[in-house]
Amino acid sequence: MLKSMDVTPSTRIFLAQQLTWVLCLASLGATTAKAAIHEGFESTNSTWKFAATDCAITKLNHERTLERRYTGSSSERVSFLAGQGTHVYLAHPIQPARIIDELSVSVWVYGEKRGLQLRAVAVLPRSQHPETGRPLEAFLYGTTYETPEAWQRLAIGEFKTKLKRQQAILRSQFGPQVDTREAYIDRIEINAYGGPGVNNLWFDDLEVTGFAAANRAEATSPSPPARELSSNESVIGKPIVELHGNVLTVNRRPFVPRMVEYHGESFHWLKSLGFNAVKLPASPTNEQLTQAAKVGMWIVAPPPFFDNRREVEKAYDPVLAWSLGNRLSEQEFQATQELANEIRLLDARNRRPLLCSPQNNIWNYSGVANIVLLDDSPLLASRSIADYGKRLRNRQQLSRMESSFWAYIQTEPSTALLRQWSALGYSGMPPSLEPNQVRALLLTAIASGVRGICFKSTAPLDRVESRARAQLLQLLNLEMILLEPWIAAAKQADTSPEEKHAGNVQILETDRSRLVMILQPSKTDQYVLEPVNKKSISVDLHSSPSTEQAYAITPYALKSIRRPHRVRLILNDTKGAKLVVLTQDPLVRNYLMRHIASHRDISFRLHFSLLEQQLQETSQVAKQLQGSQQALPNLDKRLALANNYLRRGQQLLLDGDPENAWQQVSLAQNEIRVIRRAAWQHAIAGFPSPVASPFCTTFSTLPLHWAMASKMRQAQWSQNALPAGDFESLEHLQKSHWQQHRTASEAIQTRVEISLKSQRSGRSSLRLFATPVDLEREPAVVESPPIQIVTAPINTHPGQIVRIHGWVKIPQSIRGSTNGLTIVDSFGQEPLAERIQVTKDWREFTLYRAATTNMPLTVAFALSGFGEAWLDAVSISLLQEGRPAAERLSKRISATAD
Repeated sequence: MLKSMDVTPSTRIFLAQQLTWVLCLASLGATTAKAAIHEGFESTNSTWKFAATDCAITKLNHERTLERRYTGSSSERVSFLAGQGTHVYLAHPIQPARIIDELSVSVWVYGEKRGLQLRAVAVLPRSQHPETGRPLEAFLYGTTYETPEAWQRLAIGEFKTKLKRQQAILRSQFGPQVDTREAYIDRIEINAYGGPGVNNLWFDDLEVTGFAAANRAEATSPSPPARELSSNESVIGKPIVELHGNVLTVNRRPFVPRMVEYHGESFHWLKSLGFNAVKLPASPTNEQLTQAAKVGMWIVAPPPFFDNRREVEKAYDPVLAWSLGNRLSEQEFQATQELANEIRLLDARNRRPLLCSPQNNIWNYSGVANIVLLDDSPLLASRSIADYGKRLRNRQQLSRMESSFWAYIQTEPSTALLRQWSALGYSGMPPSLEPNQVRALLLTAIASGVRGICFKSTAPLDRVESRARAQLLQLLNLEMILLEPWIAAAKQADTSPEEKHAGNVQILETDRSRLVMILQPSKTDQYVLEPVNKKSISVDLHSSPSTEQAYAITPYALKSIRRPHRVRLILNDTKGAKLVVLTQDPLVRNYLMRHIASHRDISFRLHFSLLEQQLQETSQVAKQLQGSQQALPNLDKRLALANNYLRRGQQLLLDGDPENAWQQVSLAQNEIRVIRRAAWQHAIAGFPSPVASPFCTTFSTLPLHWAMASKMRQAQWSQNALPAGDFESLEHLQKSHWQQHRTASEAIQTRVEISLKSQRSGRSSLRLFATPVDLEREPAVVESPPIQIVTAPINTHPGQIVRIHGWVKIPQSIRGSTNGLTIVDSFGQEPLAERIQVTKDWREFTLYRAATTNMPLTVAFALSGFGEAWLDAVSISLLQEGRPAAERLSKRISATAD
């Protein structure tokens, strides 16, 4: 028996209202009759919950309040502080309601910012999510809040039509078995994110009309309840860094590191450039840790020698990951493994990820470290940008499935190239890489599936001579922030052969969208960029539902793209990278539009500044070429055009016309490309490859190339200084101290032999051969060259110029590697290596190098994959000028540079 109790009249009224509500719900659960549900937010208990967010939030206030209401006496207020992001979902549960034609949901909202949107969560009881085992869910969107500081009714109707559209998207992701029968909604959600800062919202009069209760069997697996923040909970405080598969999260939100190698710059200044992390060369100091914590900058660094675990837990909160080393070889694996075990023991509570950058043995290193940092520098080198992307994907295949991959991005000429320039007498400030070359590398790395970026840097960015590089990296960071949702957690979608053929198409997909990256670098864009091709291109996207809308990402706007056929895109100006987003989710569109609009001004400012600097450099170098009788057709006209386009673009932006301003920027960039490309192609015409001469690898050093070529035409070369390079005798090779190195593997069969089958001159040539022992189980990727031979050493002195010459024949493409036959000299090293994948017949190679040390010169020929290659008539000649003549050449080159 229930005890009686004294209640006030107002309490009796409230209890009666609640009893009516309960009886109403009970009767609805027992029938399928169409009815209505109403929530007036009149009681004292709040019912909205924080459901999901991709930004840092702090709850400020959450209560039923009398201060503002649409009807009745009260409403529910939610107030929170938000960081940079796209959504903060508030969820409200309702009794499971079947999706029928009459169903409608609405709620009255009062907010201070536009863009808030209502959606319902549809549960599909007949279809399970393959990973969680729970029923699949579909989001059905309603109207958007457009009247700040006024009450507005947000509503969702036409549930069956919306669900049918979502079914097509879900089937493209999870297969044709997705079944929407007996679907029901069990909660509504509103994206309460109005932008960074304080967000205030009030809710009143939630109504569900056309209600028909879902059968109990349909609602046996309700969605997990939304997580509610406690009154004082905040993401501010001790950060939680975790890896979930290959996705890095900070405070349980996906995180994309935008790092740079650190050289003493202010953390605050680096953050203003868009970096969120720095990579230190040594363990962080107390001052660095303090400053990083103060400005919110993450640190990746080698671990220090810890005295106790307390030091690890408290002093090192800004550390994102521990670095175990760079360019790690197979010989360093055991020591690296011991270091990893030690740091995991001392940092057991925080469990920070471990990062390493191995040269080879990736399988074992990926078992020691959670994150593999891929290192490659293809710019001004023989590896194409497309091959760079293939190499990144190949190296990921060599690792364990759970590994996360980050990538270094080259921002300067390689150290080996700088040493060659210096040895040849060039003493000026090193030229900059072309901005779109660095951007092409970045987008190629993102398309390959890396989750984090570290920009290489050998000098401080805050110096005057690094101004252009700092501006470029700031511009690239803006683009990375824009693409962050796809970099952080998207999966690579399978593309058809037609898609790959139509411009190296890579697709990164999330649950809500697809980022289509059409990357079309030419085979030589790593040296000097080709001009833009004005022809249009059609791209077939068979994996994309036709219901998705297509938008091109530009610096000035998000542009809608026609899809004249169900699965086809039509794009113009096809040279260079194109980014297209396919989505049906308005949140994705709104996020991109908001980001582009908020960063448009600074993006244009950086583009204009970089373009001005590039135009100035182009003009100076081109006039030097004209002065050395290397005429460039229509030079003055093209320089004037580029300058006019630039000025017109600046004026159009001031006039409020960013679209046409960007067209002028593109025209100016293309005129610069035309000038640079023509001069470069003229310079390399007499060489088998651009890496033949260190001064032919970039437009900026072409005047030095012509000065050196003029001098060498008058010089005398020595007789061949390399013994046994005619490959007529195996015994002669052995006695001359040639060497061979084979990769230890029972699965690969290799041979090096004197061959009478094919020769360029004499009786025989040298044949290199590698094949898998089991042809039916040939690996798709070969990590290390199965075999290489190294020439006898040749003595030189610093500054001495040498010519390496020979012939190679590769009848079929080398399988398992993008490197083909790699020819590496000890002075130019790997960045200046010649890479030959296949030849029609015998192909000539020539390398001009300057001795950078007192060490003897050697040349290595590495067969990087499966196949065969012949070598013949390999020679090394020395420039016969002596030290005084070499010094005169250096002075002449320096004078040209000045």
